Amino acid sequence: MNVLFVIFTLFIITACGKHNVFQDPTLLPYTKAFVSEGQSRGHGASLSDVSIKYGSLKPGVIGVCITEYQWDFFKFKKVPFRKTVKVDSTWWKTASSESKEQLMSHELGHCSLDQDHRESYFSLRGSRSMIYKSIMNPSHITPNTYSDYKEYYYDELFNPRVNPVQTFAAYYNETLEPFNFASTLASSSREEDYIASFNENNHQETHGGDCHIKIMAGEEDPTDDIQDN
Repeated sequence: MNVLFVIFTLFIITACGKHNVFQDPTLLPYTKAFVSEGQSRGHGASLSDVSIKYGSLKPGVIGVCITEYQWDFFKFKKVPFRKTVKVDSTWWKTASSESKEQLMSHELGHCSLDQDHRESYFSLRGSRSMIYKSIMNPSHITPNTYSDYKEYYYDELFNPRVNPVQTFAAYYNETLEPFNFASTLASSSREEDYIASFNENNHQETHGGDCHIKIMAGEEDPTDDIQDN
């Protein structure tokens, strides 16, 4: 019995041990920007347990957060064990600094803040133009829109429960209102077609539905075509 207890205890200690964290130094300016934006809003975002590196990602995905979980026998539930952000090295070489900053904040929104995607659309009052509510939208926001409304986007990121309309109005002399597809689309058009057209016309990169991957430690990575550089 004592031998079994020792083996069981060693297993728990081993399973819950620390893992090595690697953060590519060339990516640190963008991770520091994320931390700085959080600190300015009273949010002590920590990246001490998140590896951040380049990868060669599958088509349509420019960044990914992989969260590995393991079973905690003391808490009797699964808990995060290892977190890794990968950005597509090919896309990164030609992306603007605004796009890099936004992508890093999106993936760290997954890996550091444990947030999922938020798909909502707004328009400026009296305008037919659509803008995304959040950095955590699965589609990449255009650099100009991101730069124009950066303060709002980071308020929404670090305080996702606040009223986005009121937050937006606090920074800009403009008012957001829910985007009305019915008044914008022709009767023969579909909402999905308009969104696709909007993304294409604004040269947006789609993250894809698997840019936030959750697996158990030891399980096979479902993105086995993602290779580190």
